[in-house]
Amino acid sequence: MRTSNGEAFHGVYSQALPSRCFASGGRLVFSTPQKNEVRSYVVDIDGGRIVDISNKSFIGSTSVLDVKADIVLAACSNMTTPAQVFVI
Repeated sequence: MRTSNGEAFHGVYSQALPSRCFASGGRLVFSTPQKNEVRSYVVDIDGGRIVDISNKSFIGSTSVLDVKADIVLAACSNMTTPAQVFVI
């Protein structure tokens, strides 16, 4: 399966979703391991599209912490950098 921008999506391997994981419009927001990092995605449940919302300017993992309306709070980290919080 591929995301809307053509990248490979290997499936959902998370044990749990964030307690608030729905953005407006019935879109599901979550993070899941993909190969050697954690990536974050938005799934348009009605349209079936998957969009990778991971921080592409940061080498490492992007994990969703919370979602409220259309605001996503996430953390980026890697083996040499402590987590940095940002808003998507």
